[in-house]
This record gives sequence, structure tokens and C-alpha cells, in this order.
Amino acid sequence: MVKERQSREHFSFARLMNLRRETARITVAIVGTIFLAGCNRYNEMHFQAKRAEMSSNLSSIMEALQTHNSEHGEYIEAPPHPSGTPGPGTRPWADGNEAFETIGWRPEGDTRGTYSVSLRQVNSDASQGDFVITGVCDMDGDGVFATYTATKSINPVMVTNNDIY
Repeated sequence: MVKERQSREHFSFARLMNLRRETARITVAIVGTIFLAGCNRYNEMHFQAKRAEMSSNLSSIMEALQTHNSEHGEYIEAPPHPSGTPGPGTRPWADGNEAFETIGWRPEGDTRGTYSVSLRQVNSDASQGDFVITGVCDMDGDGVFATYTATKSINPVMVTNNDIY
């Protein structure tokens, strides 16, 4: 005996288009809205993934500064590098920033952000001071910069709103 397969009605775009014209227009509008919402969410997640580089690099700089301090008894200030305004693309990490070279830090490949280190001295002993590492990026190219900071005692944290990329 051969059992007959029961056909099931499936929800498909083609079937919806066979409905009356008014319903079809509404269906297309709903599907379009869902698609656009999905695209927006995808872009947000894409920018967040790119922005994760900032926190990772600040952690690495923080570790390099602390290692340099334990070996040489001082923290080192670093001017913003790479120079220029960060944008949505990557920029090469060119040689020429002696401070980052001195602490032995360099990003793996190109970078999307600009990084700097400033010092806050507690007293005249350079090894007892604190540092502030700042990372700035503009992943979506809108001219509004996402900013991260880290100190000797505070891990990297984003100081701008979470919806700024």
C-alpha cells in the first residue's frame, strides 16, 4: 500500500501575490518594511563589530603601558596616531610615533581608530601616576565620533552613546 502524501498549504510570497490586488499591495508593503528593518539591524551589528576593535586595542595599549612601567619605571605619553580624522575605512599604522614604538605596541594591520595616551601625575614620581588612553572612531562616516577611554585602574569603556558608531 502506498500512502498518499498530504499536501500542505504553505505561506509563500507567490501565494500572497495571488490574493486580491489590495491585499497584495499591503503584503508587499509589509514585506518591504520587514526587509528594511532587517537591513537597519544588520548595519547596526556590522558597525558594532567594527567598533569592537577600539576596546581590544585600548586593552592592548593598557597592557603595553603597564609592562613598560614595570620594566622602566615610567609611563609614556603618546600623541594621537595615526594622524588625521578617522573615517569609515581603515588607515595604515605608519611608523613615526615614537611613544607607541617605545612601549612596544602596534595594531595588527590597519586600524579604524585614532589612539592617544595622556598622563595624569599624582606626584613627581612618573611611575606612580596614571594614564588615560583615548580611542576615537567614526565607523559610519557621519562625522560624529565614538570615543573610548581606559586608565590604569579602569578597563576600556565607551564614553559616548551606544548608538554612535
